[in-house]
Amino acid sequence: MTLTANQVDEALVEWWLDQRNLARTGSSEDYAWENISYQPGVEILPIGYVTVVEDYNEEFHTDRYVVISIETPAGKQYFKRNGWRQSHYGSELDGPTVEVVPEQKTITIWNTKEGNE
Repeated sequence: MTLTANQVDEALVEWWLDQRNLARTGSSEDYAWENISYQPGVEILPIGYVTVVEDYNEEFHTDRYVVISIETPAGKQYFKRNGWRQSHYGSELDGPTVEVVPEQKTITIWNTKEGNE
């Protein structure tokens, strides 16, 4: 079964609401994604085993996102939930959720040469 972003959002919200015995609100998706970012890995029915691959929440940046992988019988899928961050407020993962694929890139980092400090 190939999952859609909407199915992932819905399953995460149901998981989060069940964990806390809460009713759905307009912010339920934000809260569900925020809480999944603290899990090392968890089985969420009916979508599969969910693992956080990356939680980008740097203190001095305005971007925030979480990438999860979902292991299903059909294989592994990745989803990214976008958001924002403010130093005086914190962060929100208000979406959208999109399916993503990993791509590795090589970068050059320039380090100061020893004795040249």
